[in-house]
This record gives sequence, structure tokens and C-alpha cells, in this order.
Amino acid sequence: MKDGAPFVLMTLTASEHQPSLGEAADKLGVSLEDLDSQFGVVPIDPEKGTYAVQVRSDKAPAPSTEPESGEYHGPWSNPKIAPFGPLKR
Repeated sequence: MKDGAPFVLMTLTASEHQPSLGEAADKLGVSLEDLDSQFGVVPIDPEKGTYAVQVRSDKAPAPSTEPESGEYHGPWSNPKIAPFGPLKR
């Protein structure tokens, strides 16, 4: 987390190629510093041009009022995945 702000997951669409982190920031209308550079741009469905990035929750764009339109969707939660009990050996 940067400055204590948690990140939210956003998905975006890029038709020609996997976007760079800077291109993803431009599509979302945020600054490069508002994206999690360690998470990067993760392909979700490259054939459909769908990718995920993490954006500071206080800088994430407002959700679209029309979920099926636009170049981005979200924000989505991205909970930490951990075991639910002691590990079996």
C-alpha cells in the first residue's frame, strides 16, 4: 500500500495489445503513481483484451453506470488468499 491507502482491483479493455502500466493509467484516468507497480498489468482474457490492475482506492474512477460499456470496470475487491486452518503435512 502506498501512503496507507488500500488498493482495489479494476479491469480494463485493450484491443490491440497488453497495455503498459502507463497506458492502463491513461485508460483509467489516474496517474501512474496511483497504480500498484508490483502487481502490474495482469492478463485476464487476452483474446478479449481484458486485463487487471490495482488502483489506490481513494483514486479509483467511479463505477460505470452502464456496466457493459466503457473501457474499464470495477472497482472489485481483491482479498488476500490464505489457508483457513492449520496446514496438513
